[in-house]
Amino acid sequence: MKHAIAVKTPDPMYPTSARENKLVGDTTVAMTISTDGSVTDIQLVGSAAHSFDDATLQTLNSWRFKPATCGAEPVVSDIRVVVSFRLW
Repeated sequence: MKHAIAVKTPDPMYPTSARENKLVGDTTVAMTISTDGSVTDIQLVGSAAHSFDDATLQTLNSWRFKPATCGAEPVVSDIRVVVSFRLW
């Protein structure tokens, strides 16, 4: 089996309130990659701030993957992703 490969992963917008308060942190999610490479069943696993969670969940719907394969056939797969919010 070959794992799914990310092909489009735009960064979420940094929440204005978090930026103003100089908040940093990570949001961890579990999600399913469908056989067409779209993201479904996004579930919050770990949270640093509610505003980060909202920004992450909104953005993950637009992510796209080359789906996992078993032999030559695309298959559904589950992955975990950590989205980091850092002020530079």
